[in-house]
Amino acid sequence: MRPFRAAALSLLLLSAPSAADETGEPILPGEEELRALGEEAEAMLRRFAEALDPMAERLRALIDDLDAYEAPERLPNGDIIIRRKQEAPGPPPEDGVSL
Repeated sequence: MRPFRAAALSLLLLSAPSAADETGEPILPGEEELRALGEEAEAMLRRFAEALDPMAERLRALIDDLDAYEAPERLPNGDIIIRRKQEAPGPPPEDGVSL
């Protein structure tokens, strides 16, 4: 989580107007390095989002409607179950071989 915080902080700092003297040169120490780090973090976050999007679409296809389920429940043996609400419509048909 720390790399994400660092990237978010870098992007936040880069979104603010930069301090410069009359010549337009940066006057904060490390401003150029911070800008480069922010651009690299932005590119990394874009690639991550692009890679995550197909997986999120597959997950949405597997889960028909989150409102049709109760909150997760942990059983005494450690199993976690997610019950379908009684008033919810039946699950969508599955593609594939039924056992």
